[in-house]
Amino acid sequence: MENSIIRAEFPLLSKNLIYFDAAATSLKPESVIDKEAEYNKALGVNTARGTGLYSFNITNEIEKIRDKTAKYIGCSNNNQIIFTANTTDSINLVAQSYVKKICSKDSNIVISNLEHHSNYVPWVELCKKLDIECRIVDIDKINNNIDNETVITAVTGMSNLTGFRPDLKGIIRKCREYKSKIIVDAAQLLAHSTIDISKLDIDFLCFSAHKMYGPFGLGFLYGKEELLKEFIPYKYGGNMVSYIGKDGIIHYKDIPHKLESGTQNPSAIHAFGSTLTFLEKYDLASQELFILELDKYLNEGLKNIGDITIYSTQGSITSFNINGVHPHDASGFFDNKNIILRTGNLCASPFFINKEESGVIRVSLGFYNTKEEIDILLETIREIKEFFL
Repeated sequence: MENSIIRAEFPLLSKNLIYFDAAATSLKPESVIDKEAEYNKALGVNTARGTGLYSFNITNEIEKIRDKTAKYIGCSNNNQIIFTANTTDSINLVAQSYVKKICSKDSNIVISNLEHHSNYVPWVELCKKLDIECRIVDIDKINNNIDNETVITAVTGMSNLTGFRPDLKGIIRKCREYKSKIIVDAAQLLAHSTIDISKLDIDFLCFSAHKMYGPFGLGFLYGKEELLKEFIPYKYGGNMVSYIGKDGIIHYKDIPHKLESGTQNPSAIHAFGSTLTFLEKYDLASQELFILELDKYLNEGLKNIGDITIYSTQGSITSFNINGVHPHDASGFFDNKNIILRTGNLCASPFFINKEESGVIRVSLGFYNTKEEIDILLETIREIKEFFL
């Protein structure tokens, strides 16, 4: 499909922006923007609160989108999909409501040094609180550090810094060998690849709508049903309560609602249905091949310029440094050309421990990017080199 047709779906591109920051948040197609606005303009009522037909219909639609989300990742039971605020919220839910209660004094938690802070800080802090070992290891050595006392292994599905995709099947096999649970941060992965839970023995999968052309303020937790039933909520409030008896005992609803305290984000959930329709319309597999071609073109251009250190494997994300130029010094040049990208440690500080660099320049690609935009980026990099070097 012509890239111009896809670009026409994204209104922000009409402002003459070159957007290379999909890993932070993808742009939103007009159909998703309109759907979220529709909720507030034409619907507007809260879900799961009223007995009237209007509220009932909205609640029913929200549950249909839960079902559609489950099917999108190959899950046959929509009760295994928990609505959260974002990926961070999903990971903290697993840490505080489940892992915390299954740890003993001899337990350890294994995480890689390529994790986003969202899949790093919750585990480090939990280990501190419980006074147990936190094993932070190179991603290629993660299997060597899982043992009989590992309660959970936390790993990215795709690094937000390098685009690296670990061998999830191999890590899962090692977890099963030692009976460790596994949680996968799929925030980056699901923007570029589909995943079939029915073919992967993953315990927990976390992702965000806004990373995959969807609205802000909506995340998801997939969990195995038998594990979700063991969760003890760590946030309490309305909607999760079935009833409170005369004896004062609180009786909670079944999953998923037991783990969805308070008002959810119905306008975002409403819009996410259109997000899934958008992804199906443009065939994620075909778009991934297109993005890989763009990334290859970008990497070849960077190598031709020279004096550039590239940290990424081939994918939708290229992180690099212009040798002798701090990333933040370069950022102003990109800004002057209306090029939006990301500089700094990218919420992936562990990667930079014991390295001279403290940050990088990251280009993360989406459906809407073009070779012409990459040419402008490469020319800007040449100008930066000429100015500083």
